[in-house]
Amino acid sequence: MPKTIPFCYTESKLDGDEGLSLVDIKEIIDKLSQMKVFSIAFGGGEPFSRKDIFEIAKYAREKGITPTATTNGFFINSQNAENCQIFNVIHVSVNFLENIPIEKTSWHQAITLLKKAKVRVGINFIVSKQSLPFLEKVCQYAKSQKIKDVLFLRLKPKGRGKNFYSQFKLSNEENISLFPLLRKLVKKYKIHPMLDCSFLPIFYYHRPKRKFLGFFGLDGCVGGNYFVEIDWQGRVRACSFCQGFAGEAKEIDKIWEDSPHFLSFREWAKNAPLPCRNCEFLENCKGGCHALTQELTGDFYQPDPECPFVVEFKRKRDKFL
Repeated sequence: MPKTIPFCYTESKLDGDEGLSLVDIKEIIDKLSQMKVFSIAFGGGEPFSRKDIFEIAKYAREKGITPTATTNGFFINSQNAENCQIFNVIHVSVNFLENIPIEKTSWHQAITLLKKAKVRVGINFIVSKQSLPFLEKVCQYAKSQKIKDVLFLRLKPKGRGKNFYSQFKLSNEENISLFPLLRKLVKKYKIHPMLDCSFLPIFYYHRPKRKFLGFFGLDGCVGGNYFVEIDWQGRVRACSFCQGFAGEAKEIDKIWEDSPHFLSFREWAKNAPLPCRNCEFLENCKGGCHALTQELTGDFYQPDPECPFVVEFKRKRDKFL
């Protein structure tokens, strides 16, 4: 099996600034509550490195917002596992390590403690060339732990992830093989699969029935539509992985409707280039992952270069040039 290479999408550092103060965060939560936001997902980095994370989650609850969190499990101990009951669900990032027994990993220990505390647990799993051999193993593990929710995430060239992206991204053939493989594993292990929206162009290549897309929780890019990211400095943008910002989160109510940053995501399909323009799935797919496209091509308005339809289109075009 390939060795595991550590990386962080946010380029976190040991001596990094903790970021927003508790007062600032509560002010932002107040604003989101006024806008009828119904859920906040705390991620990172590592949200449980903040000592006040439970106070923040409790405040969100008090304001009518459901908190969830994603963790690598490192900071989960028997004491704060009980405190995690304040969250609707804790998604634990699972990463199988060569020659390290599962029971020795921080994520397995965290899952064990959270389940013991009767906290709803889900699994996050980044799909890459490195992790693809473990795809069945993570499904098998989820079944053994009676965990239904497994979120499969597409590897993206962001943060320190840029350093390894070309080495660990899936090939076009591997991308094409993913949907049939996952469908087989879901049936075998009886898990509830979810996929991030960036997977949609890859899955549409198989022209699946709508019921399958609903089963996998798939929709096109939701960035700047009903999903935004607020970073550790209080800046808001359409997606955790995109470039640029719409403005300050404290002003989100003022910029939500007409921010050029948000509108670039919402209106991408209106002027879609080929082959997206003629694609029967454009309305749902919305051109794939724009953040990934911008990182790889330098042009936000290009189609997702890893969409199998786009790969085929470029091959045919180049053949006649």
